[in-house]
Amino acid sequence: MENRKNMSAMQFDITDIEWLDSNQAKGEQYRKVISQLDVINKYLGNESQMKKSIDDFLDNNSIEKGRTIRVTDLGCGSGYILKKVGDLLINRGYIPVLIGVDVNPEAIDLARGKLSQYDNHMICTAIDENFEIPTTDFLISSHFIYHLNGSQLKNFLLLNKNKIAFALFFSELYQSKLSIGLFQLFSRILNFENEVRQDGVKALKRAPKLEQFKQLFSSFHSIEVRKVPFFRTIISGQL
Repeated sequence: MENRKNMSAMQFDITDIEWLDSNQAKGEQYRKVISQLDVINKYLGNESQMKKSIDDFLDNNSIEKGRTIRVTDLGCGSGYILKKVGDLLINRGYIPVLIGVDVNPEAIDLARGKLSQYDNHMICTAIDENFEIPTTDFLISSHFIYHLNGSQLKNFLLLNKNKIAFALFFSELYQSKLSIGLFQLFSRILNFENEVRQDGVKALKRAPKLEQFKQLFSSFHSIEVRKVPFFRTIISGQL
């Protein structure tokens, strides 16, 4: 019988590795690339759609004001989205505990710096082969779950479902020829680094199509897969 802990650990399907996932992703170039990804998060819908999804959940569920809400971000990068979610929770009257998870130690350092202004407790931990989701209220991720194939994703969610108290919120780009062309145009206009351009195209080519996202989550009846602007899907709900 397979060990339960190993089954719930992250397993990456990296056949054509992206620069950000490689051992070259470090130093000044890494920080430059990450800052450009934060621009993409801000202006191409990730930040606004993630915040709207969480805002809607808070509107539709009776969660006592003043309570602590733990948020875990898988693949947190610089901590940009995690910080924005923390700000939202504070504005809504909650006390956020923010947990950023990333494979890159430099991302962890950036996230710690970005989140250091908070008085409340934050943890940033790197994913390793034994990583499991910590007990959390919200599980969020952006452009991350396509690293897992269908069976890995389902096993991971099923084996960790009891660790997510409220809901998950995944913001993902879906694959289309038009999205790849527009991303390449956007990257040229803003003069993004080659690493950003190449990784973006790789990510879009590897990402599931919208209908494939719906199929992946079809067995989770409380999970909604919504199409939103900028070739993005928001996957949200309770496991």
